[in-house]
Amino acid sequence: MRYQISKGKMPAREIEVIRDEIDKINKEWLEGENIFVNVKINGKMTKTNGHVKYVIGEYKNFNIGISYRLWKEFGIKATLGTLRHEFAHVINMAMNGDLGLGHNESFKEICRAVGGVMNKKHAGEKYKDCLTDDYVARKPKWTLVCPKCGYTVGRHRLTKNFLHHRVCKCGTMVSKFERIQNY
Repeated sequence: MRYQISKGKMPAREIEVIRDEIDKINKEWLEGENIFVNVKINGKMTKTNGHVKYVIGEYKNFNIGISYRLWKEFGIKATLGTLRHEFAHVINMAMNGDLGLGHNESFKEICRAVGGVMNKKHAGEKYKDCLTDDYVARKPKWTLVCPKCGYTVGRHRLTKNFLHHRVCKCGTMVSKFERIQNY
């Protein structure tokens, strides 16, 4: 397997840790495979920790994206767990020859073997040793604060339906809430 890393803003020492981890995965699982993986540390990923995609028309080319925010919020350990998870997809696709495998049983076994992490939905009871709660959470664009009781609610969008048809538990219409724009 060959690979390249697009590091974004991540420090060189952390990239070396990631490089060492990829080399370890390569040696144990993918050595000799005709695979190219482009790993990108992506500052624009705000809803997910990572993803893997294959380049259309070239079965053995993969793009792995890892959230920069994941590293910023949870550190290198969480980042490596997600990297292993995404590489488990690559290994599963390379071993089983099917790109539509997703989070099937063979993926879960590989993910556990490489030390990857999974969310509650994917891990279930059988793979709870792979469970993680370290997730990048998309921060709401708006925070609404009730002027009477101080209740707060986060929203990504302010729709007319939400503003004009909701009432706080203290009886105040949501349209009367103070609006704070977070970004």
